[in-house]
Amino acid sequence: MRIVMMCCLVLPLWCKAVESYTPVVADPILEPWRWRHEEALNGLGVLCMDEAADGTLWFGATGKTISYDGVTVKKFPFGEDLLSASDRRPGDRVSP
Repeated sequence: MRIVMMCCLVLPLWCKAVESYTPVVADPILEPWRWRHEEALNGLGVLCMDEAADGTLWFGATGKTISYDGVTVKKFPFGEDLLSASDRRPGDRVSP
């Protein structure tokens, strides 16, 4: 019994890991299963994205806004008056 007791007390002192364990925590945003490539949005110049309460994805793109419900892509181009207004500086007069 004494030998078993001595082994239980001394054995852990002799057994050491070669190197300490450091867990690797993956970044959940970079996990590939979270992302997919949508062919429907190719070449639209998407700059930003937001999700509506109903699940529709809205994208801001160059010269237009785009909605995508998972099936259909709808484009809403900006009018010329809005595009020309974005070129103006604060304080510029707007002709009626």
